[in-house]
Amino acid sequence: MSIRKVIFVDDDPSMIRVLELAFSQAGFQTFRVMDSEAALTTIQQEVPDVVFMDVMMPGKDGYQLCREVREDTSLRQQPYIIMLTARGMSREQTLAKDAGANEFMTKPFSPAQLVNRVRQILE
Repeated sequence: MSIRKVIFVDDDPSMIRVLELAFSQAGFQTFRVMDSEAALTTIQQEVPDVVFMDVMMPGKDGYQLCREVREDTSLRQQPYIIMLTARGMSREQTLAKDAGANEFMTKPFSPAQLVNRVRQILE
């Protein structure tokens, strides 16, 4: 079985470090993108299994980026997209779903829980 790829799109370096460590230790290949403008290119190049996408980022927000990924016909496979946010209001959940996200999670969360969730998704 090939190594599963996970991309983290978040402008918070400490958040990405924690998640990268947890997923690397669990055997995933991880990529960090701290700029929403560069995220689509990284997703196209790496063809990840899962993308964690922060909602609030400078430039494009996570909703815009999610829509761009979903509309990109050049992707060989569409990744499973999990939107992450500090604001867990139902409006944000609706916006994430409308943008094409598969799931919506509110910070804070346990990195171990995220690893387990991704394993469930990929089974």
